[in-house]
Amino acid sequence: MTYIRSLTHAVVCSDSRRYFHCDPHPGNLCVDSKGNLVVYDYGMMDELKPNVRSGFRKFCTALFASGPMISDLDLAKNAKILVDVVEEAGVLARGADRLAVEKLARFFMRSFKDKQLGKTGGNIKTTIGTDLQTLTENNVFRFLSIFTFIFRSFASIDGIGKGLDPDYDIGKLAQAIY
Repeated sequence: MTYIRSLTHAVVCSDSRRYFHCDPHPGNLCVDSKGNLVVYDYGMMDELKPNVRSGFRKFCTALFASGPMISDLDLAKNAKILVDVVEEAGVLARGADRLAVEKLARFFMRSFKDKQLGKTGGNIKTTIGTDLQTLTENNVFRFLSIFTFIFRSFASIDGIGKGLDPDYDIGKLAQAIY
């Protein structure tokens, strides 16, 4: 399990790395005779531009801060930070309705934290449906292609972790980092 933690930490805490491995599957990983994690096949690499790297790290900090038992006030503060960083990373168009985006962020952050506690989230349509539809119609979100690779890496790491340990939870592991 130490190896999957090392791999998760390398992806989650990549603030000092300019490039990251886009394909960390079991065929591209092994452990050497000294117990070090070895990564192979650097054919799928991508650059993390400074604004994306910084934004992604701050995004994770805002999302995982305070753990699942977070007060509404702290959640609102973290949602504002999250909106700032998605704008910094180029995901949110400048001039977007920040109040609506912060409401959206609070909803998804609360749902994420409730899931960590084993609770079910609110109904997205009744809670934020109108705001979400308006934001979508106004094209305020830009999904940068780099995020496809970041999400793929996390999905691969999550699958490897769960294959090695049924209790593995990437959210809890990332939370310990932040």
